[in-house]
Amino acid sequence: MSPPGQQAHSYGLLVYGSQSGYQNTRAQIELNGSTGQTIAFLRFCDPGMTFPADTFNNGIVDMYLPVSMLESVLTLLRIEKIVSVYFTLGRGFLYTGNRTIGGG
Repeated sequence: MSPPGQQAHSYGLLVYGSQSGYQNTRAQIELNGSTGQTIAFLRFCDPGMTFPADTFNNGIVDMYLPVSMLESVLTLLRIEKIVSVYFTLGRGFLYTGNRTIGGG
């Protein structure tokens, strides 16, 4: 069974400087599909910053996560061969599909 949503094939990381970050976020990961099109923005907020609601507009998922998850998400993107992104129930999701336990 194929995972829901669109499969990410590449990503880019942008980290914002200054005390307040940029538009209430500290860092952003852009996920791209097979033809290089943007399929999602994962935006990371510092503690105490307001988290906007996740959205889905023009085929692009916008997800907001705590900055404490940045390293975990980067690790997932570096290790997993299949990562998909989708939007349902008013939330963005990253999905690796069903993986074999202990499979590397």
